[in-house]
Amino acid sequence: MIKKYIGDPCLNTYINYLDAITKEEFFPRLKYIITDLTGMKIDQVKLSAQKISEIRKEKVSLSFTEVMVVATPDTTAFATLFKKEENENAKFNYCSTFEKALTLLPVEMSIEELKEILQNIENYTCIS
Repeated sequence: MIKKYIGDPCLNTYINYLDAITKEEFFPRLKYIITDLTGMKIDQVKLSAQKISEIRKEKVSLSFTEVMVVATPDTTAFATLFKKEENENAKFNYCSTFEKALTLLPVEMSIEELKEILQNIENYTCIS
């Protein structure tokens, strides 16, 4: 699965996303995730990571590996905090390029395919 976040993190949006994705037919087979955090703004990094991690643990028991692509000190801090929260069913890595993200997961996808998907993906943003 490929995800993309832009703007400030929003817990309600994340909760709605988890509720929707866990009902998808493919969800039980989900093993690998690439998350684009390069456009995410994080003012309260520690609070955001802790809250999102708590919500994920509560709603998702599926085993998976996620690679987060970071671009700023804030998104790197966010990814680092998420990595600290990993457990037996959730493994996290982070890197600064999409090329590296593809090497960290056993998926067959070209960088061109990934970039095309990211260009067309719906952004998960918080609208207040």
